[in-house]
Amino acid sequence: EKYKDKGLEVIGINFHDTENKEYASKILKKGGILYSNLFSDRNLRVQLGVTSFPTFMIFDKNQKIVYVGAGHSEETEREIDAILADIMSKE
Repeated sequence: EKYKDKGLEVIGINFHDTENKEYASKILKKGGILYSNLFSDRNLRVQLGVTSFPTFMIFDKNQKIVYVGAGHSEETEREIDAILADIMSKE
């Protein structure tokens, strides 16, 4: 939400619940996940090098990966916020 007006788009990719997308979507919504979520199989996970969940990736406007982090903590949130602030300040 913080950077939405600056063109940031958040997309989640669910690699676990690909067989029951309706149920997974309901759980995400119940958990307050309001951004778009895609469902994919192992192939994309391998291509992106995802080995743990959650994994966060930030791509710049040229689709270059500028950040990869795993796990969810206050430190991860600070890192992501700093990267996004830096990217948005350059645009």
